[in-house]
Amino acid sequence: MDTHAVCASHKPDGFTASGRVRRSLVSKALLVASLALACDGTSGGHAADVPTLIPLDSIPLIEPDTAVIGRPVSLSRMSNAEWWVLDRFSASILRFGPDGMFRGRVGRSGDGPGEFESPMRFVEVDSLVVVVDSRLRRVSLFSLSGQYADSAFSIPYTPGDVASGGGSLWITSVGPTDPAVWTWDFRTGASRGFGELPALWREYPFAAALGGPLVVPPGDSPLVTLGFGGIGYLFRVDPRSGQTVDSIAIPAVQRRGIPDEIGEVLASPAASDDISVIYRLHPLPGRRLAVSHLDVTRQGSVFGGEYFLTIVTNEGRPVATDLTVPELTSDAIPTTYFSGDTLHVLTQPLEGLGARSVIRRYLVPAP
Repeated sequence: MDTHAVCASHKPDGFTASGRVRRSLVSKALLVASLALACDGTSGGHAADVPTLIPLDSIPLIEPDTAVIGRPVSLSRMSNAEWWVLDRFSASILRFGPDGMFRGRVGRSGDGPGEFESPMRFVEVDSLVVVVDSRLRRVSLFSLSGQYADSAFSIPYTPGDVASGGGSLWITSVGPTDPAVWTWDFRTGASRGFGELPALWREYPFAAALGGPLVVPPGDSPLVTLGFGGIGYLFRVDPRSGQTVDSIAIPAVQRRGIPDEIGEVLASPAASDDISVIYRLHPLPGRRLAVSHLDVTRQGSVFGGEYFLTIVTNEGRPVATDLTVPELTSDAIPTTYFSGDTLHVLTQPLEGLGARSVIRRYLVPAP
């Protein structure tokens, strides 16, 4: 089966029956291919060519009692080689050196200049750090030394994701109305919105609980890539016209995937208990995209998730499906960051009465 033809020929207009059929065909084809590899006569029945994540090293983060990472939601290695961890529990960003030693805090809880109520993402652009607060609907700027620089602008909607590219900041909207993504030009200060939310997101208020919208700005491709929870493919949008050009199917083999009767599931606030939540969307070298999902778990009020990573080319060809991270447990939600072909995962394994924070690095398989 030509899976590229299956996904490239589909012009999505929301969640349709044809989209479900195509996703089912792609998933079944990948499952058959995986079984064929496993039974190709290699020793012990293991596939010789199945891609895996290759462990590289780990960096323990040394947290003082006054700066413990409570609920990490965003991670990045900055241009000054520091590790920055956005901690929603303390409503601040914690800075660590290349050796993991604590170096300071950025921001604090509050609604004043340089303060956060519900910080969700941050990116570095031209030696400035851009932090998006979903509750305040505000973008704030900081220097790499952690000093507050300016409050750039307010956002007229609830933000879902943030990325930088082409001299612009790209911020998605959780909805329920268009546009799906906004851009803000750092050189001119101009902003504009484009792209339509899929029909599924317009109809069901709990769709946002399944993750997204996620955005990858133009880079190797002139198109913008958007990912929405509850939909089994990525939208490819022309940023000039705002029109959807094509889509890329996201195969599922091990994770929960998306049930055919998605509407019935989304009628419940606990929808994420039954569906794979789309978690992150990253561009990779070699015209590839990394799509990560979580199969959410919960114990009382504590949420965790089993992490899966799928890699596809910009043309829609699957490279690896539902890779799992070695040594990663499902008792917490991991925080991830990509740098080139390297996946960084911030985990907090339990030790005694508490948890310690460790950044583990893995090499992503080549195409």
